[in-house]
Amino acid sequence: MTMRVFIITFALFAISCGSDSSSRRSVSEFDGSAAYQYLIAQCDLGPRVPNTLAHQQALALIARTFDSLGIAVEKQDFQVKDPYSSDTLHLTNVIGRFNPNKSNRLLFCAHWDSRPRSEMDADSQKQTQPLPGANDGASGTAVLLQLAKELAALHVERGVDLVFLDGEDWGESGDLDYYCLGAKEFARRADAKVYDYSVVLDMVGDKSQRFFKEEYSVRYEGKLVDKVWARAAHLGMSTTFDARISQPIYDDHLPLLAASIRTMDIIDFDYPWWHTTQDTPDKCSPESLGRIGKLVLSLVVDPL
Repeated sequence: MTMRVFIITFALFAISCGSDSSSRRSVSEFDGSAAYQYLIAQCDLGPRVPNTLAHQQALALIARTFDSLGIAVEKQDFQVKDPYSSDTLHLTNVIGRFNPNKSNRLLFCAHWDSRPRSEMDADSQKQTQPLPGANDGASGTAVLLQLAKELAALHVERGVDLVFLDGEDWGESGDLDYYCLGAKEFARRADAKVYDYSVVLDMVGDKSQRFFKEEYSVRYEGKLVDKVWARAAHLGMSTTFDARISQPIYDDHLPLLAASIRTMDIIDFDYPWWHTTQDTPDKCSPESLGRIGKLVLSLVVDPL
């Protein structure tokens, strides 16, 4: 081998190794700081309560993000009569589809609306104020928006649907008929047969992040939960993903389960600022969003 050929060969080898290394890094890492900026951007709009300007602007933010990636979105517009007033709620689910012609799809969901009341606030005068919704709404949405960017950069070949559900948090306390409105609408229209499984992300950005196995998820999809927790442990997150079972939580996974879509909920319900005006971005962190994002990205790149 001449010196010139050796140099060229070595250079090509170095480029190849560098490319492989970059690919491995992109698969194994998730930009939590970028996800956190999506969380900030949502909160800067104000509470994303249905029938408000901030709600319309948040919808535009989601659509604009997918448009910038060249990913078409489907919007599921629907209306619900508000039981607490004479108003009609104008709601929209947003679905970003990667490789829409592929079957055997994966489904990841988060709700993008925020609650119209903060009834758990210690200050009774603030209990009628809308929820800022940094963790409860914006965190899951932020992870899915950044996940869309990561998947577009990786040019994934897997069929993946990222679904932003509206109207999750409308109901008054105990009135389950008016929670999870977007999930109920999505489930009504969905073809359950195309989904291998689904993961719902809710309240995933807490600085003191810790996930327990949600009881309904374990009851109906225990094997799926175990596999996801095992993947988290493999990624070095065994402290964050506690193997103990939490209380049952009525969340967006239940309408999907009722529609025969294999679904589990990842939710950190041990959050002192739940349904208070203190649910603000400073209670969340890029590191927490990065961990959950890394897990979800892993589930796409290397499905269970």
